Amino acid sequence: MAEPTDRPVSLSPDFLRVRGARVHNLRDLDVDLPHRALVVVTGVSGSGKSSLVHGTVHAEAQRRHLQPLSAFTRQLVGGSLRPDVDAVTGVCASVAVGQARAATNPRSTVGTATDVHDYLRSLFAVLGTWDGSAGTPEMTARAFSFNSSAHACTDCGGLGTTLRGDAGLVLDAPSRSLREGVLRPWRDRRAEVEHELSLRFAESLGADPDLPWSELDAAVRHRLLHETGAPLRATLTIRGRETVRDTRFVGVLPWLEASLRDAPGESARSRASAFMSVSTCPGCRGGRLSPAQASVRVAGQGIADVCRMEITDALAWSGELASAGDPRAAAGAAEIRGRLENLVRVGVGYLTLDRPVPTLSGGEAQRVRLATHLGMGMFGLMYVFDEPSTGLHPRDTGLLLDALRALRDQGNSVLVVEHDLDVIAAADWVVEVGPGPGTHGGSLIHAGPVSGLASAEGSVTAPFLASPAAGSRPPRGAPDPEWEFAEFTGAEGNNLRSVSVRFPLGAMTCVTGVSGSGKSSLVTHVLEPALAAAAGRVDRPAPRCASVSGLDGVTGLVAVGQSPIGRTPRSNAATYMGVFDRLRKMFAAAPESAGAGLGAGDFSFNNAGGRCAACEGTGVVQVEMFFLPDVELACETCAGARFSERTLVPRVRGLNIAQVLGLTAERAAEVFADVRGVGAPMRALVDVGLGYLLLGQSATTLSGGEAQRLKLARELSGDAVPGTAYLLDEPTHGLHAADVARLNSVLRRLVERGGTVVAVTHHPAVMAAADWLVELGEEGGSGGGKVVAQDVPAAVARQDTHTGRVLARWA
Repeated sequence: MAEPTDRPVSLSPDFLRVRGARVHNLRDLDVDLPHRALVVVTGVSGSGKSSLVHGTVHAEAQRRHLQPLSAFTRQLVGGSLRPDVDAVTGVCASVAVGQARAATNPRSTVGTATDVHDYLRSLFAVLGTWDGSAGTPEMTARAFSFNSSAHACTDCGGLGTTLRGDAGLVLDAPSRSLREGVLRPWRDRRAEVEHELSLRFAESLGADPDLPWSELDAAVRHRLLHETGAPLRATLTIRGRETVRDTRFVGVLPWLEASLRDAPGESARSRASAFMSVSTCPGCRGGRLSPAQASVRVAGQGIADVCRMEITDALAWSGELASAGDPRAAAGAAEIRGRLENLVRVGVGYLTLDRPVPTLSGGEAQRVRLATHLGMGMFGLMYVFDEPSTGLHPRDTGLLLDALRALRDQGNSVLVVEHDLDVIAAADWVVEVGPGPGTHGGSLIHAGPVSGLASAEGSVTAPFLASPAAGSRPPRGAPDPEWEFAEFTGAEGNNLRSVSVRFPLGAMTCVTGVSGSGKSSLVTHVLEPALAAAAGRVDRPAPRCASVSGLDGVTGLVAVGQSPIGRTPRSNAATYMGVFDRLRKMFAAAPESAGAGLGAGDFSFNNAGGRCAACEGTGVVQVEMFFLPDVELACETCAGARFSERTLVPRVRGLNIAQVLGLTAERAAEVFADVRGVGAPMRALVDVGLGYLLLGQSATTLSGGEAQRLKLARELSGDAVPGTAYLLDEPTHGLHAADVARLNSVLRRLVERGGTVVAVTHHPAVMAAADWLVELGEEGGSGGGKVVAQDVPAAVARQDTHTGRVLARWA
């Protein structure tokens, strides 16, 4: 009999071997990836990492996994085409654990996504007790589901929240009067009657509708907002005609809620919801269930109470339940504990079980899925991760590495695209693709143990592993005496606990802290609405704080997030940067255009006059394969050029319109260096590390990090507006250490132009380069929500906080 082994037996070969990979910018790349190892693939942004990992290895594994299925089944599950590669051998089944939040339904919660809620429902159905004061509950697992219409709260339908009119969104500037439209929903012509009624109602109360809102009596303002139905006889002038009505006046907030409830279509719902915010359902107080089901108790807690707990607290509750000695509780409690322990293990123990999945960050969503896979106990798989360290404070990187190693030790291959230096250093095998982005990348720089990187020719990663602070300026040691500070007191929201915080204007501030410490709450609910108000924007709710001061110098607000810049394939880098119009005018002015009768509009693939008629300007045609996946082929008529033959005749700088759109931003910056409105935007793209992007590259193909940097480039290419505040969320997402150095230069330029930069980040290089740090913590969830440090980076590095200890090592 064979001796038992430490790891599960696997019949797979020792390596997955890729030969001749040509996906996107890969240059006939050959590489070997060991099985049952933690393999990290790194390289600068745009070097070809994702093309290798996702576009080649994972795509081929998925294709082969689906190949044995019938053609009909492959059509249902969505088959995939063979990637452009000569050979891939040693392939095993592949599971991609990405950052995309697959669930957009607010009914999907951390508890339901991890099956914890299913086990809780069964537990409550078996062990639950009730006193009968709220009626008799149904003691089945299904009856404890908020997706059951018969057992959900009737007020919110099981969502736990309702939309309520928000006075902060409804009211315009307080210097406006009722007649001038201070109540924004009633400025719409479709609400002309309601606007007139508000004027008559104010007059009936003895108020002057021409007075500024701030000068109206508080009782009058309250009734204009909240009145539920006051009798009113009014003479109205509607479209030049007078009518007398006996009616009831309803304030703008209840009117909005009625408009949402009775909306005939989606556009009407959108108009009403624009002035509303989400609030806890008053009927179930967020519990989602009917009173009878909510009254059931196990170990002193209702099911909604358990779901409101942070995962660490729910783990303690399940432990008490398991130790109570009831054999009926043992099995269910064990299943719950195992899943909760894995969530704590991956660093999301601060989340609550009722947290809606759509509200998770990409990194949190990925770690929740990682925890689910940890509990499955599978072996012989290849797990593919995309930057799992995103959103993690360096303090928590060790937890992530332990989880990835646990998957490996179960007998799986773990393939990670990553830039975090700690993760790279901990890998069993490192692959670096490069040396540069786009056409400058796609080659193999190194594949082997991390120790071999130091001698790899052309490695961009090796210098940063040797000295993480390479090329960084020393952390600022003292505040600038000329700084003016914006100050906030009594800040609340989620886990913020009456926080007082200050930010210097005309400087770069980093808001940091461990996951769940309150960073996003501070920026989203306090800082952003306060800056919006200072900049004259009235489309945001009021900041959640007791007082704000020092924002007089703020003239504008730019939130530079990672949301997509375009929803259609026709949106591209050239259109977003504003250079396409200038280019089209240049082509229209070409001598060949005059003879052919071509105008600027003909050089757009949105215009039927100049685009290819066969593919309608997409450059591809979709061929329906019935029981096989549809295939996209280059259009035979235009050969993928997207334009008609006559539109491709005119030349500018020796290139036709399709060739110009095929240029990289870096090359376009050279070709059009002297062209006003083209050269500068292209140089800005190069400055933010996007020189490899093609001008005609579809916006839908950009990652969140690329979209964010594209927005930064547009800001840099425009005229400087002193007093503008820039808010950035995780700006290092998708960036190699070499790219982060470039990002720091870009953020510094925004400050030098008179701007104020506030970035939520955990990256030590960005924190060290900042002028000011605000650290929240000390821990996440209920253990956070406090300011534990706010000072210049050198001073924070001397403090005994999580960030202070990281910066002390960094320096």
